[in-house]
Amino acid sequence: TVEDAQEGMMYQWTWLGTKFVGPTLEVLATEVGPKPMVLRELDSSGSISREVQTEIVVKYVRREIRSLMDEDREAFFNAMEYLLVTPHEVGVEVYGENYRSLKYFIGMHHTYSADTCDRMHEGP
Repeated sequence: TVEDAQEGMMYQWTWLGTKFVGPTLEVLATEVGPKPMVLRELDSSGSISREVQTEIVVKYVRREIRSLMDEDREAFFNAMEYLLVTPHEVGVEVYGENYRSLKYFIGMHHTYSADTCDRMHEGP
């Protein structure tokens, strides 16, 4: 949101190559990481009065599973089932060398949450 929006000015946002107009930008980010964003203040002739180029860091937000839409919840449970029943070697053949089975994630969870400095559940 442009906090000092000026009367008679137009605001143009560029987010991931798409232009939006208005003093507020609301988008649904589907990938995490730094993303470039440009905000331009344009006068009535379309000339740039001010411009800000920056990066917005998109982070993953943990969700309550019961609040997911049915389709998203089913996709999540199907993925979990695949991790449970698919041997590591088969997963690597299908998805590549970065595939990890459920056993890997269980081990990671135990390592990072079983000591006195729990790093998995809301921090230490």
